[in-house]
Amino acid sequence: MSEYHASLKQWSEEIAKTFHKSEDVLRENVQKERLDEWQENLREFKKLLSTKEPLQDADIYNRANKLYT
Repeated sequence: MSEYHASLKQWSEEIAKTFHKSEDVLRENVQKERLDEWQENLREFKKLLSTKEPLQDADIYNRANKLYT
């Protein structure tokens, strides 16, 4: 795993922890469907980073950027 992939994996873990700490507040202020979709995208992203398959940096960047925005 490249250093870039490892750093994004760590970033996604930190995002997941922050989400769980703030989930109640988020659920009060964000539509359930949007929040569920974002959470599913995060799960898929983390799964992608855990695969042994070669990953394209551009694809990983685009998915991370989608989560961020």
